[in-house]
Amino acid sequence: MRTRITPAPPLGEEQWAQILTVRANGRSQVTQQIIVRDGSLLVVLSGSPSEVKLHVDRALDKAAAR
Repeated sequence: MRTRITPAPPLGEEQWAQILTVRANGRSQVTQQIIVRDGSLLVVLSGSPSEVKLHVDRALDKAAAR
């Protein structure tokens, strides 16, 4: 397993992002995690890097609306 800290989108009061690469049995799986804190709201989004980047704004907006 390898992790690499990456730039997080400028959302909320605090943000953090990383790319995880897991290798097993000759195969690799790449996952991105983005964590955003806005006040008392904490959103953790994890999945395919392209999907996470595409949906992080919407996920934060949807969570804040609840």
